[in-house]
Amino acid sequence: MKSFKKLAQTALLAGLLASAALGLDKFQSLDKPFENEQNTIIETFSFWCGGCYHHHELGTLAKIKEKLPNFTYKIYPLTEVPFGEEFGRLYAYAQSKDEVAGLDATQKNSAMHKLADAYFVAIFKRKINYTDSRTFTKLGLKTLGISQKELDEFVKSPKGQRIYKDYDKASAVTEAYGATPSFTINGKYFLLLQDIRGLDEMVEVIKDASKK
Repeated sequence: MKSFKKLAQTALLAGLLASAALGLDKFQSLDKPFENEQNTIIETFSFWCGGCYHHHELGTLAKIKEKLPNFTYKIYPLTEVPFGEEFGRLYAYAQSKDEVAGLDATQKNSAMHKLADAYFVAIFKRKINYTDSRTFTKLGLKTLGISQKELDEFVKSPKGQRIYKDYDKASAVTEAYGATPSFTINGKYFLLLQDIRGLDEMVEVIKDASKK
């Protein structure tokens, strides 16, 4: 009996060690996977989030892209925060411009990157405390070089609605993960960042998750 128990414990330990080696303890399945996101890495961020600003400054997703160039890279804003809807509308416009230009949000010359940077700097460096929608939106309009009318017309368009709807995915990930930033692989798995130490390990965990 003792021998059997010892064998069972040994087998359990071996299984745990194997799981750890494969990185299985460092990503988790979404209850409802996203459609049409195969071979895609999505970063979810909030402009109120200091950790998100840190990853923005480091260019985390851009560095991952250098190591794993065969993925499609997307960055979605969390809209269920104060002024999140206003930012989402602006970000959707920026994304539309970048799609035409063939850019993604990992590139510093993209409209999405410039827009996010403008708000991160305003909130975390200039310490601006936004209290009303008009003042908040004004910075985004200036950064994008558009009028409120142009933004409103875009948001009502089929393309604007299609892009903005994608940001619901950011909310779904945050609801599952509980925090930003978050990183989703193939629309199925989100990384457990608190268990990942450094960029190289993050890349390895992404590789493991993408094989599933």
